[in-house]
Amino acid sequence: MRARRCSKGRSGQKGIVLVSTLVSTILLIALVSVVQAKLQGNLRIIGALLNAERTQLYARGVAEMVRGDVGLAIIAPEGRLVPSLDGAGYVMRYAERDWRVHLQDVEGLVDIYSASEVQKRAAGIPPQAIAALRRALEQSGTAARYATLQQTMAVYGIDPNFASVLTQDARDPRIQLENSPTPLRQALVSLPPNELKFDQARRVRVEVVPVAN
Repeated sequence: MRARRCSKGRSGQKGIVLVSTLVSTILLIALVSVVQAKLQGNLRIIGALLNAERTQLYARGVAEMVRGDVGLAIIAPEGRLVPSLDGAGYVMRYAERDWRVHLQDVEGLVDIYSASEVQKRAAGIPPQAIAALRRALEQSGTAARYATLQQTMAVYGIDPNFASVLTQDARDPRIQLENSPTPLRQALVSLPPNELKFDQARRVRVEVVPVAN
């Protein structure tokens, strides 16, 4: 009887050990699965970041290459085709993919600080923003300027969609009308002659955007 009881005790202990081992194994498998899922998620994020960084590097490469070609065409135009500088885009091939390039003569845009109010209204800047700019410039002069166009537009409540026709880098408040974006050119065509100029482009804004495959 005593031996039979001992045997039953050992069997019960073995059963408990087996159940504990099984539970531990299940927990371990679950933990490994969680770690693998997290690792795969991290790898996807890292891959997306690396891909974005590579795209930016390629875009900068295209921009520098185009900027050099444009500079040569402006300085020594003989035998060189000067591309359109009115912001109209064209597609070029680089690094086995297509890129849309926009070239814009900044003198063909409305300078948010130095342009006349007639020009600003034609560019679509709201009257309240024009008035706020005028007051800020009268009170603070150049101290009222912000570092970037995006900052200036945000502070004065100007719709970001107007960024394509605005600048704060023009050296002359007059407009190089032939290099203005088409919608802006149509709005400015009735400007008096003293607000227009016909000169060689000196500063070109280059924007490069990857074309979706």
